[in-house]
Amino acid sequence: MDTLRVFIRFCERIDGVSQNLSEAVISPTLDNGENQRDVILESGSAEELLTYLNRFQYASFTHTLLLLLWRTGLRMGAVRAVDLVDYPNSDEDASSVYFVR
Repeated sequence: MDTLRVFIRFCERIDGVSQNLSEAVISPTLDNGENQRDVILESGSAEELLTYLNRFQYASFTHTLLLLLWRTGLRMGAVRAVDLVDYPNSDEDASSVYFVR
């Protein structure tokens, strides 16, 4: 909601919407820890999923995503940032993936 409010403030500055519209956007009040998930994929479940995906959905988007997340420990946002330029194009350096810092 805060991001929406910032965008509406921008729209107010360029006269794209009526003034003070951003004040109508009310963000919910959350208790400490409510804005994060605490669901964890257990090791055994992850291995079962990867075994299934390896056999029945090899190289699918789901298989590739889960494999990348599980093997590297990356967060979803970091995985979204991976691009082809991050992966080396030579066989001698194929064990490395480069990330933008």
